[in-house]
Amino acid sequence: DKNTKYSVAYYYQNSDNGKFVEDTKDTYMKTIVDESLDLDKIDIIYKSYIACTVENEGQIENLQNVPFARYQDTYVFVEPDDKSVGIKSILDYYHAPYEDAVVFGDNKNDLKMFRDEWTSIAMGNAIDELKERATFVTKDAVDDGIAYACKHFNWI
Repeated sequence: DKNTKYSVAYYYQNSDNGKFVEDTKDTYMKTIVDESLDLDKIDIIYKSYIACTVENEGQIENLQNVPFARYQDTYVFVEPDDKSVGIKSILDYYHAPYEDAVVFGDNKNDLKMFRDEWTSIAMGNAIDELKERATFVTKDAVDDGIAYACKHFNWI
């Protein structure tokens, strides 16, 4: 009905071919295939997905120079954000002390937000590099790690 107003929000990814979905069998997001897609004409790229296994990710030369995470066996995603910048912006806006901030993380894309200025909590299932930077390592995410950490610090 053209008189009905609604909004639909969903995540999608763009590709210049269907090979990523074919190779990864990923159905998490809708993939829009546009053979005329020109990455140089895209103003903002939020994440890039790269089809690769754990065994061959080391063969991708530039992958070691960017923040990426792996949640599937068949691909990684590159997330070019520094989450600590956003955290600092919010704290500054509210004139809140940095030492009052608490962050939780589990993968390589969380490394930049694990800073000395605030409490950094690594999930039990986190990568070793994140655990080494953490103020505290809690239980795995699936084992209520966030609640466990909050109880540990007497926040709840």
